[in-house]
Amino acid sequence: MRCVLLWLGLATGVTTAAPDTLPTRSLWLEFSAELGMLLSWEGTEFLQSYRELTHATTFPTTFPPGEALTLGLRVPLDSCWKFRLGVGLWQLQLDHTDRQWLQEEQRQGERVVRAVLHLRFIPVWLGAEWHPFSTQFRSYLHAAVGIIPLKFLWQETVRTSVPEDVRSGGIYRKQWLLRPGIRLGAGTALRFDAAARGSLLESLRAEVGYSFIPVRDTALEPLSSQLPSSAPLRRSFWLSGSMLTLSLALVLQLPMLLP
Repeated sequence: MRCVLLWLGLATGVTTAAPDTLPTRSLWLEFSAELGMLLSWEGTEFLQSYRELTHATTFPTTFPPGEALTLGLRVPLDSCWKFRLGVGLWQLQLDHTDRQWLQEEQRQGERVVRAVLHLRFIPVWLGAEWHPFSTQFRSYLHAAVGIIPLKFLWQETVRTSVPEDVRSGGIYRKQWLLRPGIRLGAGTALRFDAAARGSLLESLRAEVGYSFIPVRDTALEPLSSQLPSSAPLRRSFWLSGSMLTLSLALVLQLPMLLP
C-alpha cells in the first residue's frame, strides 16, 4: 500500500511529509571554561603610602598576579558575529608579614604585622565577539560591558612585645561592593574540526583582555589612631581600575534544534 501511495505521489507531483520528518534548523551553542592570570597596576600609590607610614620596608608596592576563572556562553548570530555572555571569579590578594624591631629610650621590642588586602570580583559580562577571518586560526575581537559584585577585605594582625604599643591592627574593611565595568579583548581560536559539526570540541583559545573596574577607598583612614598624628593620610586611593587578563579557554559546542 505504501508503494502505491508513493507511486501516486510521484505521478501527481504531490508529496506528503510525516510530522516527525519536518525540517529543522540547528543553532550551535558554544560553552567555554577560561582560566588565566590577572594583572593589575592600580593600588601602587596606596601600597607605597602604607609602606612609608608604617615603616614596613619589605612591604610590596604592587599586587602579585591574581587568578581569573570565567565561564562563557556564545550564540552565533551569523558567520562573523557572536553574542557572548560570561560570568567569572577573579581575585587579587596581597598577604604580607613584616617584622620590625623597635628600640627607643623608654621602650623596645619586636612588632610583627601581617597585612591582608583581598579583592574578589564576580564579573558578569555581556557583549559581542567579531570573527573577521575564516581560517584555521581564527582571530577575533571582543567588547563587553558588565556589572561586578566584589568583596573587599582589608585587615592587619599585629603581635607585639613593645610596651604600650599603639599598633593594634584590626579588620578595617570587610564589605561587598557593586561596580560597573568594561572589557575589551582579542584572541585566537584553533579550530580542531571546524567542518565536522558533530565534534564536541570546538576550539582551544588564547585570549588577552583589558578590563576597567573602578574601586576607590579611604583605606588608610582606619589606621589614623595607630599612626603619628602628623602622618599625611590621603582620603582616597585607587585600589582597582585597569586590569589585564591572559588566559586559555576550552570551548565546547552543542546543538539546539529549532523548528
